Amino acid sequence: MQNLVSIVIRTFNESKYINICLNSIEKQDYKNYEIIIIDSGSSDDTIPKIKTKQNVKYYILKQKNYIPGKALNFGVDKAKGDFIVFLSAHCIPTSSDWLQNLIKPFENKKIAGVYGRQLPLPHSKPEDRRDLMNTFGIEDKIQKKDFFFHNANSAVRKSILNIQSFSEKATNIEDRIWASKVISKGYHIYYSSGAKVFHHHGIHQYGNDPRLFSSDVVINKYSLIDNSNIELSYRDAQICVCVPIKKFKKKEG
Repeated sequence: MQNLVSIVIRTFNESKYINICLNSIEKQDYKNYEIIIIDSGSSDDTIPKIKTKQNVKYYILKQKNYIPGKALNFGVDKAKGDFIVFLSAHCIPTSSDWLQNLIKPFENKKIAGVYGRQLPLPHSKPEDRRDLMNTFGIEDKIQKKDFFFHNANSAVRKSILNIQSFSEKATNIEDRIWASKVISKGYHIYYSSGAKVFHHHGIHQYGNDPRLFSSDVVINKYSLIDNSNIELSYRDAQICVCVPIKKFKKKEG
């Protein structure tokens, strides 16, 4: 008997991809699921396209200042499944065993969250293709210390989310903040290379400088990089600095 899985999809002007995404979900071998869409106030055809789909619940959650963790937690509150799958609306499952491969690792009771592989599309930018191919490998792994986690294509035990929800203060990388906390509680993160989706942009969204800078702020605020044992000294460095100075002649008279 298959556990009920709640697939939570966040949308904001995703008219280009939402039907492709939902069609791919409908083709899954794993059939016991519900789809919950949390829209953040789309102004394109996203909602009309969602309405054409049967058995899809959708909710509007408008935020003055968008906080991803708030949208995720809102979706969890609406979900009835034992496992919650988080999927970006522009992430397209590549095959019919995507959902099955995302859920199977939960047979290990220590696994709190699972994230899958992301593959570029033919029209993805070269930087994004490199980004995805370098980040998401071809081998499964259990992470007992490494808290890298990416919720564009992921699944989490609802029982864990009832204990540890997503941060509603962080402007981004709320997935890694969550993973660091559950690992500190003794749980593990699983990377499933077989749970594959197409994702047109890289995880760093090349060229999006505001997102880059805000991510750096969050990383430092939540101490996701430990620099406490790093000693940096320039005492032994042999550095020669040349400073050119323009010489001005004194005015005569």
